[in-house]
Amino acid sequence: MKRLFFLNRRFGQGGAERQLIALVKAFDKSRYTITVAPFYDGGHLAPIISHDRDITWAPLKKRGRWDTISFLWRLWRTVRRASPDVCIGYMDIPNIAALVAGRLVGAKVVWGIRNSTLCTGNAPGLGRFAFWLMSQLSTQPDLIIFNSEAGRRYYQEHGFACGRSVVIPNGIDTDYFSPQQGRSQLRGRWGVLAGDLVLGLVGRADPMKGHAMFLAAAARLADQCPHIRFVCAGMDAGDYRDRMEVLARTLGMHDRMIWVGPMEDMPLLYRALDVLVLASTSEGFPNVVGEAMACGVPCIATDVGDSAMIIADTGIIVELGSAERLAEGMAQMVERLAHEGPPMRAAARMRIVDHFSVTALVNRTLEAFREFDVLADHVDKATEGG
Repeated sequence: MKRLFFLNRRFGQGGAERQLIALVKAFDKSRYTITVAPFYDGGHLAPIISHDRDITWAPLKKRGRWDTISFLWRLWRTVRRASPDVCIGYMDIPNIAALVAGRLVGAKVVWGIRNSTLCTGNAPGLGRFAFWLMSQLSTQPDLIIFNSEAGRRYYQEHGFACGRSVVIPNGIDTDYFSPQQGRSQLRGRWGVLAGDLVLGLVGRADPMKGHAMFLAAAARLADQCPHIRFVCAGMDAGDYRDRMEVLARTLGMHDRMIWVGPMEDMPLLYRALDVLVLASTSEGFPNVVGEAMACGVPCIATDVGDSAMIIADTGIIVELGSAERLAEGMAQMVERLAHEGPPMRAAARMRIVDHFSVTALVNRTLEAFREFDVLADHVDKATEGG
């Protein structure tokens, strides 16, 4: 059996974390031993992994940014005990840690890069340093996996060596994310009337997700379409959400908005929407688009990452950074739904089923491992030479 060792920061609410969960749970456990080692214990999604008896849960229990020496010692002990054939990082610092740990035990190293831009001007200092350091070390991993062509282009343009890289789109669990019954459950709680349309943005509390532009576009559309309600979902309570709620009131949208915190039952949320709106300024493969489409929800998205490739002709792509263009696209989507709603919903789901399943994600990952000789037997350098 081959031993795979995954490193990431934590299992919060993000799309990268959900993709890591989908991948490790789908591996054939009769052929692969899986260890998952997040830097930080806990998190919204952590129980999905920590309660899985087929996966070794090995949190490194980092106590904060400056917990370095003891953290590295715990990392060394954990990776030494797991003795992996492959160390796989997910994003910046975990990628660097995977390279160090993997080389120390003679394992192959795979980096996972899940975004299409860094937005270095807005990134914190540690993020900019990690980006620079990864660019300097990018010749060292045995394989770099990007989840979007847009991401690979961006990183290559910014100094990364991408000769040993592949693009593997995210995988969506189309059994879990499906257009089953339950559409009216949340809508009833929200006070949505039978004839109302619901347009929603689903994303964490981060300016990159474009909440302000979504609110501005919604305000432009609200007077034309009094039967539309707007949802912002996935934001924890805090300063950022407070600012967005203040903005909604300033735009005269307070009575038209529905605010929803992070949810565990994401299919239930998607099924309550008529349209998912992605207003992000940066994405790689936006999971919310694939998940919503798998639930039969058409999408309108800004032209970021691989959104256009994912949506194809099942939805609408709009110019990045323009609330006016987003509002026009939303109006166009409302018109299309009125004339071709059921076929649009069916086409959106089939686009994901046919091209972006979890099975395809695992198969493409293993194909890349074989192509770049990642699954070759490793040599434990700690015991090499007796």
